[in-house]
Amino acid sequence: MAGIYIHIPFCRQRCDYCGFYSQTKAGELSSDYLSALKKDFALRRGMLGSDPVETVYFGGGTPSAIPSDLHADLLRYIYNNVYLPDGLSPGEVTMEVNPGDVERGYCDSLRDIGINRLSMGVQSFDPDMRRVIGRRAEVSGDEMRRIRAAGFDNVSLDLMFGIPGQSIALLDRDIDTMIDWHPEHISTYALTFEEDTVLWKKAERGIISPVSDELYSEMYYHIADRLKEAGYEHYEISNFALPGRRARHNAGYWNDIPYLGIGAAAHSYDGESRSECVADIDRYIAMTEKEDMGYVSTERLSERDKYNDCIATMLRTSDGISQEFIRRKLGGSWARIFLESAERMSGQGMMERCGDAFRLSRKALFISDAVMREMIVI
Repeated sequence: MAGIYIHIPFCRQRCDYCGFYSQTKAGELSSDYLSALKKDFALRRGMLGSDPVETVYFGGGTPSAIPSDLHADLLRYIYNNVYLPDGLSPGEVTMEVNPGDVERGYCDSLRDIGINRLSMGVQSFDPDMRRVIGRRAEVSGDEMRRIRAAGFDNVSLDLMFGIPGQSIALLDRDIDTMIDWHPEHISTYALTFEEDTVLWKKAERGIISPVSDELYSEMYYHIADRLKEAGYEHYEISNFALPGRRARHNAGYWNDIPYLGIGAAAHSYDGESRSECVADIDRYIAMTEKEDMGYVSTERLSERDKYNDCIATMLRTSDGISQEFIRRKLGGSWARIFLESAERMSGQGMMERCGDAFRLSRKALFISDAVMREMIVI
């Protein structure tokens, strides 16, 4: 399968922790930007080849910050120009939404245009914790009711931990509420202090301080245990799903599946190279209009790059990486390198064998970046 990622870099207000590229001028630019997305897709759709498009993902930014009719127009254009597995639409079409945007009418309009999965950035249900991270959209408690009433039966919620001032008891309240809401999917994120964000600048001035590494770790495993008890599968380092409800689009990123990313700052992968669109809305609009392909930068991947990418993505999942996959993709010499590295990490208790595959052990999940650094080839 193939996936299409659509970056909508508009937010009504930026959260203090966010390091992603976005702007707050959706009203004046959204129509021009959607036209640029169509042009971008027309110029680069060839990279999808004849693969059926199984997933579409609207990310941001805040995709729900722009009217649904603009999304509908873009989807119609895309669907008319790609191969769809059932001739009608991809199997999974996700849109990220803000809690403040999920009014019943807007949810209905998203269903009407073919969105069949919503991903909502709750982060925390606690008003004080939301203020700490500058999450200005409040959570009223009615969001899931409206989403369900509109007919959505595939919903993902984001849960953030490691917020300054957050205790295990406060985190437990968030987990309790999330379990009560019973979404099909939950993504968990440790709060990070990205350079040049408002939160980072507050930390620089001593106004706020990150929690300790020990508390980060305790919270991570506490969430994992609570969600497992509630019936969720911990199928990726940061992601949990009810049976059969893994995120299909994101699974493509972790399983070496090609995808086309359109939009300012969007990334793409075709199996041989990775590319990135310019992280500037005005330049993106101007250059796509002129069909100036300078808005895309591309890096051809060496065999070493491909191997390291497999380590950094596939090892995130509970399925791990099989030696046979590495052999088919890169050849026997790389498969031997992988086996030696995986067995060495297994000896340190950081990995475990599952048939022909190796995956991270439980104790390695929270320090996965360090384990992967030990396995990549410099």
